[in-house]
Amino acid sequence: MWLGQPWSLDLSAQPGNPIFGLTTEMGMAVDMQPIAIFDIETNTGTTDITLNLTSPGEAGESLDTATQVNSNNWINYSSADRDVSSRHIEVSVGAGSVPAGLELLVSVGNCVGGAGSRGSPVSSEVSISTVAQNIITGIQGCYTGNGPGFGHQLTFRLRYINSNFDQITVQSTPLTIVYTMVDD
Repeated sequence: MWLGQPWSLDLSAQPGNPIFGLTTEMGMAVDMQPIAIFDIETNTGTTDITLNLTSPGEAGESLDTATQVNSNNWINYSSADRDVSSRHIEVSVGAGSVPAGLELLVSVGNCVGGAGSRGSPVSSEVSISTVAQNIITGIQGCYTGNGPGFGHQLTFRLRYINSNFDQITVQSTPLTIVYTMVDD
């Protein structure tokens, strides 16, 4: 029923109503700290490894180091920093020494998992000594995934140096292997 009063519609702006184009602003800052973290992962319960040399099975044979291989450990890392172009990981003997007549070698597999500009392993085995040597280069903004089976698999092996058999002595030699992530 219409009572003769004019009908009116009050159209006023409502906050958040896109028809009227109201906007507001607020300040916000995102501050990301540089990231450079890595660790060694394994599925065996310990990252420590043992390579046992056994005596030859037959008189006149040399040492067989071909079976002395360990591939249980993996390097996982995360890296991000706007002020660093890239990083690399080095390996060295930090305590102890490789027994005379033998070489301790490590090879590094291609990265499995993660995303971003993950590093590249050096192309050949590295003879580990007290001098730090690159094993992974070109690490940029990335992550590898976490745990064994992610990142770069490490394969260690012993090699008998043929001309140095007279230097080999019966001994147990504990070593500390040191990994270092370095900004380039």
